[in-house]
Amino acid sequence: MHKNESIEGNKLNVNGQSFINGLGTHASSTTVFDIGQKFAKLNFATGLDDESLCSEGAAVEVFGDGKSIAKTPFFRNGELHKVEANVAGVQKLTIMTFPKEGINCSHVDIINPVLIP
Repeated sequence: MHKNESIEGNKLNVNGQSFINGLGTHASSTTVFDIGQKFAKLNFATGLDDESLCSEGAAVEVFGDGKSIAKTPFFRNGELHKVEANVAGVQKLTIMTFPKEGINCSHVDIINPVLIP
C-alpha cells in the first residue's frame, strides 16, 4: 500500500483525473484500521488507477468489526465509485479489495478517505 500514490509509486489517477490524497493498493488486499469507536461515517471514492490498463475489474468492500457495511459493484477502468459507510461504534475498520478475475493490473485507488466524527 502506498500513501498518496498508486501502487507503482505514481500520482493517483482515475479516468484521467489526478488526486492528491488517498491510498494506492493492489487487489486483492486487506487493510485494517483501529478507529476506536470515535467516528460516525467513512467517505471515499475508489476506482482502478489509469496504470491498470489490463485489469478485468475490481471491487471494494468495507467491514466494521467483521460485518460488511458498504461495497461497490465490480468496476472497470474509467469508473469512479463513491463509498459511504456508517462506522458508528466500530472499533476495527477493514477495507478489502477484490479482483474480478486475475490479479494482473488490478491497482485500486482509495481516493480522499475521510472519517467523520
